[in-house]
Amino acid sequence: MKILEYIETRRSAMAFKPEPINVEKIKLLLDSASLAPSAYNEQPWRFYVARREKESGFNRILSALAEPNQVWAKNASVLIATAFEPKLNRNNADNFHALHDLGLATNCMLIQAQSMGLISHVMGGFNKETLRENLSIPDSQEIGAVIAIGLPGNIEELPDNLRERALSPRSRKTLDEVCRFV
Repeated sequence: MKILEYIETRRSAMAFKPEPINVEKIKLLLDSASLAPSAYNEQPWRFYVARREKESGFNRILSALAEPNQVWAKNASVLIATAFEPKLNRNNADNFHALHDLGLATNCMLIQAQSMGLISHVMGGFNKETLRENLSIPDSQEIGAVIAIGLPGNIEELPDNLRERALSPRSRKTLDEVCRFV
């Protein structure tokens, strides 16, 4: 048995080719996210999608990113702000699994992107208030992360510190550090 290649080879990339990708590919990524499991099938995730060829929308997300992320994310084909509905539709009770469900949907999207020859990077470095204002995200939604997706670029064109990071070995904790069989 072996880990799926798309899971094994996925990394948080920073070297994007500054070119658009076909909107049909973007819809396929979003469709893959929509197939993720969710508590009570609530599908609490929300995606705010900005394509690089639509400069105004793209810049609304890009400008909310922390400056170090803007350096490389400006070359992505798509920036996606993620959010989730923290209340259940059925009874307005707290949905304690909504952020977990958003993570599952995001991961489906990342693996799909990898399988399509695209690269991705999920970011927590952004200003939530700016993002909420720039995208008119309703107060009823909680903001999760921002995802950059696009075509692989040239790592050699990254600034030295980012190139070093991109070329570093992928490190993961051992199973003993994160798992306990009971």
